[in-house]
Amino acid sequence: MTHSIEEKLSRQLEERYKKKYQEMEATALERAKVEYTPELEELRKRIEEKEKKLKESAAVELQLRQTKKVLEERAAQLDLEVARKVEEERGKIAAGD
Repeated sequence: MTHSIEEKLSRQLEERYKKKYQEMEATALERAKVEYTPELEELRKRIEEKEKKLKESAAVELQLRQTKKVLEERAAQLDLEVARKVEEERGKIAAGD
């Protein structure tokens, strides 16, 4: 009989402790949410802003590289045209001698 009462009390205590533990856990979780959610949101916003800036920087870099390529091609074309004209003028001068 005593054993039965002890088991019953033991179960009751265990249930109380479990319930109290769950309540404390829920309270701690709620506190953490209240305390850290604004900070997490701020960090998320910062990350999003940095990602946006990185994308913008990449787009600018791509545009600059394309512009550089076009300018290099134009410069090469101009060098070729100048070389042809110089050669043409040399030919005229040589033919005039």
